Amino acid sequence: MRIQTANGSIPTPLPKPPGEVEVTEQFGKETVTYQRDDQGHVVGSQDSQPVPGWLDRTKDRAWSSLVPDNLPNSVSPDYVPTRQWQLARDFFGTFAATSSLAAVTTAIGPANTALAAMGIAALNLANVTWLKQRLPQITQFASTGLATVSERNPKPWMLASDLILQASMVAEAATCLLPAGTYYPLLTGLAMAQAVGTVANSSASASLTPRQARQNNLGEVTTKNSNQSTLVSIAGATAGLAAVGALTGPLGFGHAALVVSSLGALAGTYCKIKRLQVAEYDPINEKGLRRVIERGMVGPERNQLKLLLDLVRSDKLVVGNRPRPLLQDPNFPALRQLFMQRPYMLTVHQGAPYIVMKDEQAAQDQIPQASAPLPTNASYTERMAQVQAAYHGILLEKFLSGEEYAQSVRDKGLSAANLEAIQRTYQETPADMHEFLKDLQSQGWSVDMVRFRGDAKPVKIR
Repeated sequence: MRIQTANGSIPTPLPKPPGEVEVTEQFGKETVTYQRDDQGHVVGSQDSQPVPGWLDRTKDRAWSSLVPDNLPNSVSPDYVPTRQWQLARDFFGTFAATSSLAAVTTAIGPANTALAAMGIAALNLANVTWLKQRLPQITQFASTGLATVSERNPKPWMLASDLILQASMVAEAATCLLPAGTYYPLLTGLAMAQAVGTVANSSASASLTPRQARQNNLGEVTTKNSNQSTLVSIAGATAGLAAVGALTGPLGFGHAALVVSSLGALAGTYCKIKRLQVAEYDPINEKGLRRVIERGMVGPERNQLKLLLDLVRSDKLVVGNRPRPLLQDPNFPALRQLFMQRPYMLTVHQGAPYIVMKDEQAAQDQIPQASAPLPTNASYTERMAQVQAAYHGILLEKFLSGEEYAQSVRDKGLSAANLEAIQRTYQETPADMHEFLKDLQSQGWSVDMVRFRGDAKPVKIR
């Protein structure tokens, strides 16, 4: 109700609600309750607790420097298990790396002596060191094309890059057992391999922490993750030095360093595999969609070693290609009519599906914006369109490889057979992408991550 006055209207004050008021808040890792009575007296659930001493305050500050506030509400459900396995990986990584570094440092003297003894013109320590430092930088610069590839299929690339690092550490640990002349060529080659692995891992894992920071707390989560890893790495390095010292007596330094590095690498690889298994980080990509089409509505592959096989199979589809081959197809008028209500068009070009993302001005062909639990941002409509187009493209690819299509080509000719193949697979492609994506989400797919090769931005047709 509003009261009319000479200067306008003002809202009528609401009546005071009777009885007590109870308020709860999440403060750090605890839930605090407050009660307020009619006289304004406030009682908190922590009021009766004793004032914490310096030891308790120190523990709280240490906890706050390592763990995101309001855990677990401020991070995703997979944050704690992934961090547990990652910290174990950090421990064993520095456990192995410390012994490798000690071996490399020990071997550098004989390596320099061997280099000087070669007596080759223009081959000196300065030039070799320059090559050792610069070639990995050039390799990393030349490997930037790997970024988009690893981002589309992150878990196998994260594991592969970690395997490169682990193998490099073991090889470095062996330097004091190998001929001195192999020192600089070996370390240069390892550094170049590590540069490639760094590019792949950085790109593949770039979205993991932002997805886990659920309350606009990316900076806090990133910083505290770093603090956790620092403490664990110190412990791992200390344990690595102690292990090398304990084994040097019975085995000798070189063999002790190699054994410690190998054990750390094996344990670190196991932790990496377990971390990837619990991480909710499985984008909808071409390989994942093929898995769903072949096996039904199933979840992502959990065997990380099997996923490594994906690295030798490149994506076949370009989900968002240039329109010229489509326009040159004699079936274009029929195809335009067929796809009038869909956000893509598809033809057969050079014996394979050819996909163009499009915006038909004469019809409403865009997928409506999604609602929760799917992503609700406006740009997600283009990603949903890519999923639908890729699904159709995979079905068409399978049909083109079958005997029924070959017989249709013989009976009707290539152009008519292609049109018929597209029409038939059109009917088998899900029309309601909202429900399809929700089903994928229920199976564990990260539906907010849609990763296909190609441009999601549609071409205009008018």
